[in-house]
Amino acid sequence: MKRVFNDLGRFILLSAFALTLSAAVLISYPMRDVKAYVEETKNSDGTYTYTDSDTNESVTSKWKDGYAEKYIGKEEAACVIETKSYYNVIDLYTTLDVARLGNFRTNSDKLKVKVMYRHENNYGLDNADTSSCWIITPDGKKLYKDIYGNRKEFNASTEQEILKTNKYEANGSYKIRLYTKKSGKYVFSYDALDHNGNVITTKTVKVVTKEDTDPIKEATFAGKRFYVSNVGKQKGLKTDLYNIKGGYNTKKSGKLKIVMNKGYKIKKIEMGYQHVERSKASTDDKWTNSFADVTWKTIKNGRKIKLNSENVYSYFDKYEKKSNEKAPGGYDIYSDENHGQISTTYIRVTYYDTKSKRTERTQLSINRNIK
Repeated sequence: MKRVFNDLGRFILLSAFALTLSAAVLISYPMRDVKAYVEETKNSDGTYTYTDSDTNESVTSKWKDGYAEKYIGKEEAACVIETKSYYNVIDLYTTLDVARLGNFRTNSDKLKVKVMYRHENNYGLDNADTSSCWIITPDGKKLYKDIYGNRKEFNASTEQEILKTNKYEANGSYKIRLYTKKSGKYVFSYDALDHNGNVITTKTVKVVTKEDTDPIKEATFAGKRFYVSNVGKQKGLKTDLYNIKGGYNTKKSGKLKIVMNKGYKIKKIEMGYQHVERSKASTDDKWTNSFADVTWKTIKNGRKIKLNSENVYSYFDKYEKKSNEKAPGGYDIYSDENHGQISTTYIRVTYYDTKSKRTERTQLSINRNIK
């Protein structure tokens, strides 16, 4: 059973950094990351293996683990942002060996930097969300990355190293906005500080600014556009597949066409469905629904596809039957039945960034009204 990390609203940058208490940078749209996707595989023993698509490096975690993606990822000290946009936001987090971050700056007055959010505390590891500090392997080891990107095991010895620069086990998280009107190349920098405010090291991120940062220029189904980049929207382009009274699509099949922006090459296009199924613990007398994993199949660009047509039942459907001598039939029955009106088909595009030399992945969706 496989799944790929996808987040249309937020993208992850500088994968060698870690989430919360570990070095990480997350990017909010319309900034775009320059890292490969990480694939998650559920193993038969209930553990999860995470593999970087470009380096093939992997790590196995005792359970589902958001930190694993950062642990195996390669640090990419670069990002692409969109000009004249206030949504270029970088999320920064400290590592275990760093007390806080500071001195956020750029190398040019043309690239403005502003701290939009700052949260710092010294609650210590006993009160921290340690699931985002390290990976716990099947044999119980705790693996993490320090501020330099070195992979280590958390133990008594490395804990003493951490306390040398982070005596109070402090941590911090920050949202930094970058803004520019001019396309070009810049540098964003910040300092990792110890508990006394001394600089441990300075981190730099190369920033490329351009008018359109979206790898996909537009996508059409049955001759109608269902996706357009942010810049395309600003120029007046619309998703006319839904541009009718009621704002829905009733087409069952048609040709799918993905048009990439300059500098991006399609490697693979997949179509997927997510089914609703009975939860594993369900019985005849008591059941609920749950979402199954998305099932994917490879398709060709420009070819005809058939959209998901199953009548989608709600995740919230449930039924329960209990004995009650006074009730009709001798049972209390409680049931909810919900029928979805929209059926969703997912489109996953794996592509190659010719500038960063990395394989990346993004996901779109086509909605169809179920009569």
